[in-house]
Amino acid sequence: MAAPLELPASAFFIFMEEFSETFKHEHPNYKSFAIVGKAGGDKWRSMSPAERGIYEAKAEARRTHYVKNIQAYDKKMGKRATSDEDESDSDSDESEEVMNSLPDTVEPRRPASAFFCFMEDFRHTYKNKHPNNKSVSAVGKAGGDKWRSLSDAEKAPYVAEAEKRKAEYNKHMCPYCKKMSEGVASDEDESESDEDNESEEVDRDRPKRPASAYFIFMEKFSQAYKEKHPNNRSVCVVGKAGGDRWKSMSDSEKAPYVAMEKQRKIEYLKYWEAHEKKAVSPWELVYK
Repeated sequence: MAAPLELPASAFFIFMEEFSETFKHEHPNYKSFAIVGKAGGDKWRSMSPAERGIYEAKAEARRTHYVKNIQAYDKKMGKRATSDEDESDSDSDESEEVMNSLPDTVEPRRPASAFFCFMEDFRHTYKNKHPNNKSVSAVGKAGGDKWRSLSDAEKAPYVAEAEKRKAEYNKHMCPYCKKMSEGVASDEDESESDEDNESEEVDRDRPKRPASAYFIFMEKFSQAYKEKHPNNRSVCVVGKAGGDRWKSMSDSEKAPYVAMEKQRKIEYLKYWEAHEKKAVSPWELVYK
């Protein structure tokens, strides 16, 4: 039995699965993934909580299925003892258990907002009151209307639950960020180099895959942040600050990093053209 390591898609990516197909039919001449992604992101941001609720429900269904697969796998392999008490645990306990079992190289799932914590309870209540309803959009609309009618005091328990999940997310995000900063591909690179050594000497001039404009920006930002905050030891703090700064930058401010990204790609392709003519560079396929 293979390990079910494929994480369930978030509500946004489930939405993008449908949006991409629709966009492809409406714009058959577009071949750029970036254009589709930007159009989908703009559409997603313009949607109301009720409209997003449709995809959040689908994401929740996939997450539940994923949790069941994880438990079945662990029981099969004998890695974790299961009992009737374990099977009666709440969804939040199952989610925390799965998150704790994931390696540091797997990015933790973003926590639900207070609204979506509320929707988890509301869906069960609505389903009991309307057992014949099959429309996800009807549940989402009813939930959105109910949420807007709640007072701050009534929303407080869901806000507290969202904060709890956010704290748990941050707890697991820090090891992930640290692992990413150290280079999660180091083991893979070492194994590949060992295979190369068996047949020929390692090409020490072989360039690394070019970084994106964002990561080129982060190279400089991390150094500048370290100088301003010498006592900081948290990779997550640096990553969040850098991400916020990048989002606030205009296209003209990002332009130097975009230019550096293109230059690195050109140098990388030149290497492949000169030394790897027997194999087609994956970057050549993307940027040809």
